[in-house]
Amino acid sequence: MDLKEMRQNYVNEGYNFLDASAKVCQDILLAKISKSSLNRNITIKGGVVMQI
Repeated sequence: MDLKEMRQNYVNEGYNFLDASAKVCQDILLAKISKSSLNRNITIKGGVVMQI
């Protein structure tokens, strides 16, 4: 799935364009962190955690 498709899926779920774009960025970042060897050493604080 490419980035435009990911964003469009969120738009279809009711997110506006900018929020959908931000959510795709968060998803990518969190996926990269989870696959990283440092995943046990990172703390995510604030809105990202509360939103998910």
